[in-house]
Amino acid sequence: MLGLASLSDSHVVQLYEWAESSPAAVLTCTCRQVIRLPTIPRFSHALGGQNLFLHHQTPCLFVYVCGMIVGVQPKDDHIAYEIDDGTAVLRILVNRKSIQIDKTLHFLTAPEPPSGIPECYRMPPQPKTSRPGYGDASSSTSTLSPPQPRFNVADVVMCVGKVQIARDGGRFIVAKSLASSRDLNDESRHQIKAVELDNNLYRQPFDWNRIQADVKASLATQPTTTSLSRPSARSLLTDASLEHGVDVLPSLAPHRDKHESIPDTRLTRDEARKLLASDTPSSPIASTSAALPGLPRSSGTSRRKLRSQAKIPDHSLTESYFQLQLQHHIVQHYPHRPFALSDLGASADLASLAHRLVDARMQLRSTTRRTHATHSAAQASSEQTSDKIRRLFEWALRKMMHDGFIVLSASTVPRSSTSGAANSDSYRLVTPDYLLGFLRDIIGAVDSQPPPDHHHVLARLRSLDERFRFLNPPVVQDSIAVYLDRYAPIVLD
Repeated sequence: MLGLASLSDSHVVQLYEWAESSPAAVLTCTCRQVIRLPTIPRFSHALGGQNLFLHHQTPCLFVYVCGMIVGVQPKDDHIAYEIDDGTAVLRILVNRKSIQIDKTLHFLTAPEPPSGIPECYRMPPQPKTSRPGYGDASSSTSTLSPPQPRFNVADVVMCVGKVQIARDGGRFIVAKSLASSRDLNDESRHQIKAVELDNNLYRQPFDWNRIQADVKASLATQPTTTSLSRPSARSLLTDASLEHGVDVLPSLAPHRDKHESIPDTRLTRDEARKLLASDTPSSPIASTSAALPGLPRSSGTSRRKLRSQAKIPDHSLTESYFQLQLQHHIVQHYPHRPFALSDLGASADLASLAHRLVDARMQLRSTTRRTHATHSAAQASSEQTSDKIRRLFEWALRKMMHDGFIVLSASTVPRSSTSGAANSDSYRLVTPDYLLGFLRDIIGAVDSQPPPDHHHVLARLRSLDERFRFLNPPVVQDSIAVYLDRYAPIVLD
């Protein structure tokens, strides 16, 4: 299993960039495997809400599939292809932007087989038609014309695309490169290659050296350029959207492995300029990159502190922000074990943030009621403040339970009253790994039957255990995918 608990936020960002930009991160899969790809919920906070998928023990964003087109649906702004490779039917979207950048991608750049026709007799590439000028009567017609399908039903195509999540929770691909197969045996070879990689690579524990090897390869092949021409990692993550638009894949930054694990120290302007220009290869800051991979994180090495708390003024603090920081703390420290309210209150960062929020709320109330509550606000004791802090933690726990983020631990008996959360109550983070034991009782043995509907499984979970009444369907769907992927035997047709 991928060492998720051993990765800091900076490592997660570096893993996302590798999966998004490196050609070696494109996984060869079947359509059925793509449909069953689960997400990694623990990485969503570090990635700003973006999804990173997990194929067995290998993270991925882009996949390579091959199959026969069984459906074509032209739309106003895109074309939807449905391909079937014998395992499942997968939907592929090709929009205007992906058609324009189709020739710039390098995933499917296999040399063309000799055709026997001399090059002098081949049709040269036709020049692009001139763009109509402003005010031309045909300008609006040409820009709004729907894209024309380049492939027909029964064509065998090879596609490299980014995995996306549909509104119903299913998986589809936004094509980055779509090419027609020139050999009828390409589909069979693709199936064999997918099974070989599945057994020999994707099921093995993920090796962090794969990222380092790609960085070294990019250093050897790419010329040295300044960092001003490349977007930053944070901008790539924040600019990404969940829409169907397709963006050109950014190149892997050659000095990414040197500066991702920089300690939490503020640099001067000159030091930051030197780091951006990669002028300090022997800097002691860069020497810390040797401890990147999955060693257990200690409190003084690679753990990323929540420095943003101190940057936010007291008057801008909200209960929602406190809940977000509380969720981040739970994901980082209690991914696989129960916790109680006292455990959360023992955190110095959370206690300080809660104290600041309570003081800000009390100050706001004393300001609005200055004429009536000036004397009472001055007499507010530390016991009242601590009681308000405890109620703030209780509110956040109740809110997270209602959102389906956490549940009561199995050792805790649900109380009939939900007015408060006792200090003795223990909670668990809802993850696919935690739900596997419950899915084993509902689904049972995995056979060749179609996968169970996640709505039916969710209804069974809610009826069997009252703690799951606020469970979210996406978590159940990801849990089913992990369960089927872990216990399903490999079947070769």
